[in-house]
Amino acid sequence: MNIMAGYRVSLFFVALFALPFVAQATSFFIRPFPDFTQSTTHIVRGTLRDIQVENGMTSDGGKAIYTYATVEIKETLKGSIRAPSIRVRKAGGTKDGITLEVPSSPEFFENEETVLYLSETPDDHNFEVTDLELGKFGLKEADGDFELTGGILDYPENNVPENKRSWTLNQLRALIEKQASHPSGSSATPTSSTAQIPLSSLAATPSSDQRENEPRETAAPPTRPASEAPSPLAFILGGMIALGIFLFFKRRG
Repeated sequence: MNIMAGYRVSLFFVALFALPFVAQATSFFIRPFPDFTQSTTHIVRGTLRDIQVENGMTSDGGKAIYTYATVEIKETLKGSIRAPSIRVRKAGGTKDGITLEVPSSPEFFENEETVLYLSETPDDHNFEVTDLELGKFGLKEADGDFELTGGILDYPENNVPENKRSWTLNQLRALIEKQASHPSGSSATPTSSTAQIPLSSLAATPSSDQRENEPRETAAPPTRPASEAPSPLAFILGGMIALGIFLFFKRRG
């Protein structure tokens, strides 16, 4: 067995042993909608424009692929955003033939009207959607109001009673106003009814015309709240899993 073959086999078995640890580390909690709303710093209603994919840097200096969108603000429901537009980003996308896939990442669509739960990123002062796809909502007209769709309300394994009822835009406004007047009235911590949803690890995939040359850069996942963020070990193991399995099957072919 030559050095390269030994390297491939080593990575493959490291990936097999690492899978349980990665699966355990990459998880987050489903919270009741009022708690989710109270714990979010910024909530805006707006329209997505000018969607672009760019290479970027994470807060710890790592390299990543991000999809950016400009949000034309129609209404600031919560927080201090007063600008007519802001820029939001999500980890993932395809750039220069390399695809970074992030499970549960929110989808951005041109000219889409949406309600976004946001947190400001520390590294480039853009914004990210809170808890990936859980913090992005669609709007559906209903009896002179707009009903919120998607996000934490429509998550498949959602067993929280507050999330099963319908929420309209006017009800969201009233909830935010009530929480501002009585900040201790709703807890932002998960309750016994919260459900734990596992996330699979990230995978960067080369396009068909670049499979002969391995990607030289490994994309990093987005920065997330400390209470929900996977450990650094999970990111390292996740990268080793993707690389090990890719090299194993590539060389066998």
